Amino acid sequence: MYRNFLVATQAQVPGQIQSFILRLNDETISAVLCRISKLRVECVIATFDPAYGKYGPGQLLLEDILKWAFERRLDCDFRFGNEPYKQSWAPSTSEAVNYEFVNSLQGAAFVWLKDALLSARRTGTPQVSSQDRQRD
Repeated sequence: MYRNFLVATQAQVPGQIQSFILRLNDETISAVLCRISKLRVECVIATFDPAYGKYGPGQLLLEDILKWAFERRLDCDFRFGNEPYKQSWAPSTSEAVNYEFVNSLQGAAFVWLKDALLSARRTGTPQVSSQDRQRD
């Protein structure tokens, strides 16, 4: 089913979506879905077969993608995230920042609850600031 999605996506925007695939004995061991523009290659999502993980199939495929981009004088953007594999290829990094603007009490309650749940997921317990605690 996912394969069908990838094929359909590429067919809808020919030349703008490219799948790079590394195969061994007709078996896909790594794949990267990229967006191609006049200026850059954006690696949107990557995957590899964990059975071959110790051989670094993702790194091998990224090397091929970088060569492909270089031959076409395109920048290569690994997109968001600070995964360790990106640090060995990228000359620089950037930070993504999100802002939330609350304009109602319901919105404030939603954002507070969402932040508490995300914090609980990360640490195992909800983090409530001293401003949020009721004082006796």
